[in-house]
Amino acid sequence: MGVKTIFKVLIGTIFMVVLTAVIIEMVNISLVGYQVNQLSRLSFKLACEYFSQETYKREDAFLGNMPPIKDKNGYEVITGTFYNGETTNAVYDNLYKNNPKFKNWALQRQGIWQDLDRLLIGMGLTGGGGAEQAAGEFYYTSRMTPLNLNITYLDEEAVEKIARWHIGKIFSTGNPHNANASSSRPYVKFKGFRIYPQEVVLNKIEYEEINIIDEPDKFTEITGINPSGLTQDGSGDERAIVSIASLEFTVPVAYEGVTPLKQIIRFGLSFLRDEVPPQVGDGVLDESVYDNSGLRITPVTNKLYYYVIR
Repeated sequence: MGVKTIFKVLIGTIFMVVLTAVIIEMVNISLVGYQVNQLSRLSFKLACEYFSQETYKREDAFLGNMPPIKDKNGYEVITGTFYNGETTNAVYDNLYKNNPKFKNWALQRQGIWQDLDRLLIGMGLTGGGGAEQAAGEFYYTSRMTPLNLNITYLDEEAVEKIARWHIGKIFSTGNPHNANASSSRPYVKFKGFRIYPQEVVLNKIEYEEINIIDEPDKFTEITGINPSGLTQDGSGDERAIVSIASLEFTVPVAYEGVTPLKQIIRFGLSFLRDEVPPQVGDGVLDESVYDNSGLRITPVTNKLYYYVIR
């Protein structure tokens, strides 16, 4: 076998190794990237549901908080403390009565729901008297919330913290060996991806009130649910007015790769993409951001909507 033949075999072998590794990575990006997309949305949905359960009202010392997510060395990747306050009453007041965001949201919706108006009176955020005052004070001392009244309202700060925790829990699969808190950007590993739970951001929550009697098509378009039969009364009944929250969020993601040939993959990808992927550090090949428009290397997803029906 001549020298030229040997070189051809070596070059061909290297090319096949690079091509095989690149194909493996591309397939993994496509398949797992879609899972990252869906699990990110699931984490925020679970966060909304957890907040709606109002676990801080439980009669224990945890006030609805959870243990932090830690790595194998016992260092914290993401906190499990969701609420501000040392007692149930303190948490409740921080979420509602003393919260400027809640006050602004609620005052903009005065006159839509009588029960919400009464709650505002009971909190002292608006004036009132007589039976309305008495009902409002009962609502407040009972720690009633808009969600208890079947009105959708989510605290952005709390939901963001809960979502971060769920993302850390889900993507680490509960295994501390999949978490790393010693990095300058703590992350959890998931099938070749790195997800940074501390950097997850709930960008905003927007609310829209829809009368499901007068606007059934609009309600169906957003929720996928036919509102027929959800309320027995006419459009003048306040129970026909459903508040829908739309959440926009961002989940920072980096791709680490699943093959041991990371540098070769980087070299091969530079040919496929006509550019060298940025080196994030620690062997990470490329970095992108998943938001409601989708991870840039995965299919596009829709907004996350959350609502309750009276």
